[in-house]
Amino acid sequence: MKVRESARQGGVIDWPYADGTNAGMGEIDHGQYPARSVDYINGCGLLVSRQAIEKAGMLDASFFIYYEETDWCVRIAKAGFDIRLSRRRGCGTRLRLIRANSAPRPCII
Repeated sequence: MKVRESARQGGVIDWPYADGTNAGMGEIDHGQYPARSVDYINGCGLLVSRQAIEKAGMLDASFFIYYEETDWCVRIAKAGFDIRLSRRRGCGTRLRLIRANSAPRPCII
């Protein structure tokens, strides 16, 4: 069975409404979004240089579950680094989610 991957990887921050909008939310990834600068990258696929970490610091532990990567990306950008969404693939984990009385379903995290 082919597993469909979401195109949602990061996006832009709508500062007046304090909300982030993921590029490709709800879409299947067909490569329709080119590599580009964004405000944040979703936390499941961040590659960060040591220099960026040394200037911006680590993830803020006071965030619980949501927006820690958004805050980090903003701090990294303020430290002078570009936040780039790449089209390269290769970061992912395939798991089998099993519910009682049902067949296993593949899920990409």
